[in-house]
Amino acid sequence: PKLPDVIPLARGHTAPVLDTSWSPHDDRVVASAGEDGHILIWQVDSSYSFDDWGSDKFVPRDFDPVLRIGASSRRVGQVLFHPTAQHVLAGATGDHTLKLYDLSSPSSSQLTLTGFTDAIQSFSFSFSGALLATTCRDRKLRVFDARAGGEAVRVGDGHAGIKSSRVVWMGDQDRVATTG
Repeated sequence: PKLPDVIPLARGHTAPVLDTSWSPHDDRVVASAGEDGHILIWQVDSSYSFDDWGSDKFVPRDFDPVLRIGASSRRVGQVLFHPTAQHVLAGATGDHTLKLYDLSSPSSSQLTLTGFTDAIQSFSFSFSGALLATTCRDRKLRVFDARAGGEAVRVGDGHAGIKSSRVVWMGDQDRVATTG
């Protein structure tokens, strides 16, 4: 089936959107990361009706963000909601840091994870959210205590290739898998 010619859009970033993450705690909330250095929080509530979507009667209403976080003077490449802490969101910035925000008081990051020497390619919270694993263009796999911030608690060699590398936790195990 063909999409309708006119659809509702989420407008707010001033440059391309690079990543999105739906909240695991509220299926109406999504975060977006942009090349403009912002993280935007969107809420799709019941007032946005799609009942007549695709029909001649449908009039789209664009979405506006409910929260705008100036995360970096450079891009924000990835965002991810914490798996167990409802108001915690992480964002990887173009200045080689990973910032964790409490969305109930988002004026500044609560924790900053550092020690990266190049672009962060991927990150993933452990099942409980206590740990956070990252891959970086410097070909290092880093594991952080997500509650403490600062430097990695463990650093190891990642994939030797130059392509993007992804990291995921293996369920509720204390093991990660990477692709590269």
